[in-house]
Amino acid sequence: MKWKLAAIVAAAVAMPAMADWDEAFDGDLSDLESDPTFIAMSAGDNFVDGVIGGDDFNDAFTFTIGAGELLVGIDVVTYMVTGGNTSTGFNMALGSSWDGDFGNPALIGSLAMDTSYVGTNLLDDPAFGGALGPGDYTVGLREGTAGQIYSFNFRVTPTPGTAGLLGLGALVGMRRRR
Repeated sequence: MKWKLAAIVAAAVAMPAMADWDEAFDGDLSDLESDPTFIAMSAGDNFVDGVIGGDDFNDAFTFTIGAGELLVGIDVVTYMVTGGNTSTGFNMALGSSWDGDFGNPALIGSLAMDTSYVGTNLLDDPAFGGALGPGDYTVGLREGTAGQIYSFNFRVTPTPGTAGLLGLGALVGMRRRR
C-alpha cells in the first residue's frame, strides 16, 4: 500500500502544471519591454498565445524560473504571417524588464523568427545557447506589419536532483508516519 501511495505522490510531483496566457482571453500583452506583462510559469507546459499587428507592433512579457527549475524549451507551436511580412523579431533578456538596446549585456539572444521555426525549440538556436536556469527573463516580440499569430510553449522542468529529492521526501515522510 505504501508503494502505491509513493507512486501517486511521485506522479503528482512529475505532473506538468500549465500557466497559459492567451491574448484573446487574458488581454493584450504589454507593448513595452521596459514594462512587460508578468506571466506566472511553473514546472510543465506554459503556453503563450498572441497576435502582433494592427496598431500593436510589439508584445512583451516577463516570467520567473524558480529555484530548482530549468527552462528547457521555448517551442514554436504556431507562427502564421499576414500583412506581407515574413518574420518577427524574438528577443530575450535577463531581468524583469529590458531597455530594448541590442547592445545591452542583459540581452541573451535575438533572432528573426519565420515559419520555418514552427516545431522547433528556440533555445536550441545558437542565439540562445540552451537551457536557462533560475532567474527573471523578459521576452520581446517586434513586428513591422499587422496580424502575425504566434503560440509558444515554455517548457519548465525541475532540475534533475530536485525531482528525486521531492520523491525521496515523500517516501521518508511516509516511513515516519508508521
